Amino acid sequence: MAGQITYRSTRGGSSGLTFEQAVFEGLAPDGGLMVPDKVPDVSKTYKGWSKLSFADLAFEIASLFCSQDEIPHADLREILSRSYKS
Repeated sequence: MAGQITYRSTRGGSSGLTFEQAVFEGLAPDGGLMVPDKVPDVSKTYKGWSKLSFADLAFEIASLFCSQDEIPHADLREILSRSYKS
């Protein structure tokens, strides 16, 4: 992914937040929801996801929205694996 995705409020009161800031903020101070400024283009990769387990698919998607600097990929994979363990 080129560059880090930032997050903003749907009501325009907050912008430029990191993934971590957006998660800890919850609802924006203006009452809006925190959403990414852009949605990554997965048109060339999504077909390869069809055979992934749910936890692996969740990792592929979540890693697009959370930088390696904020949650290292090994940790993110472990968090998602434990979250979706049956």
